Amino acid sequence: MSRGTVYGGKQEDDTLSIVVLRGAGNYLAIQIDHILGEQEIVIKQIEGPVPKPAGIAGATVLGDGSVMPIGDVLELIEIAQGRMRTESSTHLWQKTAVYEQQQAEPVEQKREPLVLVVDDSITVRELLSISFSKAGYRVEQARDGQEAWEKLRSGLPCDLVFCDIEMPRMNGLELLSRMQKEDGLSLIPVAMLTSRGAERHRKVAADLGASGYFTKPYTERDILDAAQRMLGGQILLENSARKARVQPILEPEPPAAIPSVASFKSEPMVLIVDDSVMVREMLSMTFKKAGYRVEQARDGQEALDKLRAGLPFDVVFCDIEMPRMNGLDLLSVLQEQETLANIPVAMITSRGAERHRKIAAQRGAKGYFTKPYIEDELLAAAERLMQGEVLLEVTPQ
Repeated sequence: MSRGTVYGGKQEDDTLSIVVLRGAGNYLAIQIDHILGEQEIVIKQIEGPVPKPAGIAGATVLGDGSVMPIGDVLELIEIAQGRMRTESSTHLWQKTAVYEQQQAEPVEQKREPLVLVVDDSITVRELLSISFSKAGYRVEQARDGQEAWEKLRSGLPCDLVFCDIEMPRMNGLELLSRMQKEDGLSLIPVAMLTSRGAERHRKVAADLGASGYFTKPYTERDILDAAQRMLGGQILLENSARKARVQPILEPEPPAAIPSVASFKSEPMVLIVDDSVMVREMLSMTFKKAGYRVEQARDGQEALDKLRAGLPFDVVFCDIEMPRMNGLDLLSVLQEQETLANIPVAMITSRGAERHRKIAAQRGAKGYFTKPYIEDELLAAAERLMQGEVLLEVTPQ
C-alpha cells in the first residue's frame, strides 16, 4: 500500500485503507473508508450533560462548519485490548477488571473528596483536573463563577473549590462572597488560584473568607498538599475572615499504582514553541520518552497566552521565526513580567549566525541550539537549564 495510493491515487477493489495508532509501545490498526488528508486543528472539550464517549478526546469544527470528533489514541487501544468499557453510564471508562471485581465483591465504598475547579481557561482546568484525578480526587469543572454557582446551588456535593479571580459573567471574588452568605455553602473551603499576586487582591480574598491564595504558575505538589490541609480545616491565607475548624482529614484514596500526596512528585513540564507541526511532534516525542509532560504552541502569541494562563512550565524550547509573534519578541515580553522571567527559555532554530545568538542572549535566553539537534544533548541541556545553569555564551567582539 503506497502513500500515493492512500492519498487519492487509483485504488484497486481489494485495497484497504488503515490508520496505525501507537501508544505506550502498543500498536493498533484501524480500517477506515478513506484518508482525506492532514491538517492542523484545535481540539475543543466536549461539555454538557451528555457524557463524553469512550475513545473520543474531544471535537473540532471544520472550515465548512461541521463538527468532527477526535479519537483518543490511548483509549482506543485500551478498548481494543479489552481493558476499557464503552457503555455509557455514570462511571464511564472504568477498567474491565476493576468493574468485574466490584460486581463480584461488594465492599464498603469510601467517598473520594470532590474538588470544583473554576477557571475560564480550558487548559488550566484540564491540567488541574489531571493533577487532582491522579491524586485520587473526583473533579468537576466550571468555566466561570456563574456556572460554578449554578452547580453548587443545584446540590453538587463539593468538598473543596479552587477558583480563578478574573472570569466572565461572575468573577471569583463575587462567587466567594455569595458562597459565604449561603449556610450550606459557607463551610466549603475556597482557594483562589490566580495570576493576580498583588497584596490588595489577597486582602479582599481574605476579607471574603478564602481559605487559601495561590498565584500562577503553581507547582503541583504545593496545590495537592494545600488541598489536603484545607480539607482538614486549616486556613492557609493569613488574616482570613474564615475561622479554622477541627475535623478528621478527608483524604483521597489514591488509585492503584498512584503515590500518595505526601510522596507525590510531579514530572517536569516543557513548552515546545514552533510553527512546524513536525518539529513540535518530534520534540514532544523526545521529551515524553524522557518522562516530561509536554505542551505545544504554534507561535509566540499562543505560547504567551499559555504562560500567562499560569501553566506550571519548568523550561521552554522556542523557535525564532514564527507568525504573529516570533521567538525573540516572546523573550522580550517574558523578561518584562516578574512571574515569567524566571522560566528558562532556550532557542532551537535553524538560524546559527552569531548575531542571532547575541540578540537572544541580550533578551534573556538561557540556551541556544541549532537544527538539526541531537536528542541526548537536548535532554541533558534541559536538565541543566532547570537547575539554573546558563548555557548560552556569546563571544565578545
